Amino acid sequence: MSNFCSQLTGITQSELDNSDNFKIVFSNFLNWYPKTSKVLFATWGSYDLIQINIDCASNNLPLFSPNAALNLKKIFKKVNKLKKPVGLARALELCQCEFKGSHHRALDDARNTVKLLPFILSNPKPL
Repeated sequence: MSNFCSQLTGITQSELDNSDNFKIVFSNFLNWYPKTSKVLFATWGSYDLIQINIDCASNNLPLFSPNAALNLKKIFKKVNKLKKPVGLARALELCQCEFKGSHHRALDDARNTVKLLPFILSNPKPL
């Protein structure tokens, strides 16, 4: 694990050494992921799907291509009439929501992203 990744995520090399590898984790994800066209794969930004497919390619796995994908960062910008897209932490701040957990940890980021859905889907008023 690079120092950059460790500092960004807070994940340590020891945690990686004691975890399942990508092939196992991604296989578990695919077994969990519903196989229906009614599922929307949503991310905060476009990079998550890119990184998943970089990891798939480097592990000789088929690329992940969800039936429908949504970049919530892009939608948040448009719906809230912002000049530029903002990161997850800034979006939460604009909506007066508190970030809980560690930035760039998948589960924490997912939980915090959910807090923004009312500001994306119903958009009571522009920020």
